[in-house]
Amino acid sequence: MKMFRIGLVLAGVLVLLCISSLVFASGANDQRSGAMSITLGDVQNGSVTKYSDTVDWWKFYSPEPGGIVAFLSSSDTDQYLVRFYMYNSILQLIGSDSRLSEFKSHFGTVKSGYYYLKVVVGYSSQKKVNYKIGVAYSSEQKYLLGTFDIDRYHTTIEANEETWLFIVDRDDYFDPDIYVYYNGVRKGLSNNSQNIDRIHWDISFRRTYDIEIISSAGSGRYWIMKASE
Repeated sequence: MKMFRIGLVLAGVLVLLCISSLVFASGANDQRSGAMSITLGDVQNGSVTKYSDTVDWWKFYSPEPGGIVAFLSSSDTDQYLVRFYMYNSILQLIGSDSRLSEFKSHFGTVKSGYYYLKVVVGYSSQKKVNYKIGVAYSSEQKYLLGTFDIDRYHTTIEANEETWLFIVDRDDYFDPDIYVYYNGVRKGLSNNSQNIDRIHWDISFRRTYDIEIISSAGSGRYWIMKASE
């Protein structure tokens, strides 16, 4: 068994969402040339509206190769279609997500350089959709030796910071999961989709948690990363 101590800001399974009133001005990033910057590890607020503000562009810079999760989260996008695209620096499409889902993501590995995210209205009503968009990143891979191997972390989350924690792997035969404990009691287990696991919460108090990354199948490498407001 291995023990690490890191300064990750963690997310929990029980989500207490609060939508920030801070959104960027309508039309400020309608074109790629006006793309808003996202610092790695940060979460920003945005909004789109049919006819008046149908497209938002965002960009981030990766200083070196690593694992990333670029994501969009909104309580409205399970009912109102918002398309989420990712491009490299020469505008080659890397990924697209057009599902009706409260959480959309692009994940995997990136090289050094700029990347672009595009948010596009796909619904027909005048509804204004507020969303959060973030990029989690890590240049360092961890390794689990086999089924039931464990990596342990201790981390503190600050009050009033909506935060996501992710682990990403690239192996279909390897399945790591995130477990969250407080005072020895398990408080959460990660949601899993394809090769990405995530935990998310927003709390009004500061608290330190114990995190276990456990392989439920196989051995392999993974990235652990977070993003918060």
